[in-house]
Amino acid sequence: MSETARYFENSMAQESTEIARGLRRRDPDLLDRLIEQYQHRLLRYLIYLTGRRELAEDLFQETWIRVPCSPPVHNASVE
Repeated sequence: MSETARYFENSMAQESTEIARGLRRRDPDLLDRLIEQYQHRLLRYLIYLTGRRELAEDLFQETWIRVPCSPPVHNASVE
């Protein structure tokens, strides 16, 4: 594996760990960052899945409402 690929793999693993920790802490700033980072990609994907923009927007809103309310998931490798 090249050095560049290894760097991106490690960066993604670190980001995933930070996201999981923030979600367990119910960090409100993390939710804002996640929405900002993934909102366009998620909405496009939901439009693709549903074929209807209105339904995709409803699902999009529901996703971000449920994220902070969902119970924390235990992952021993993240602690």
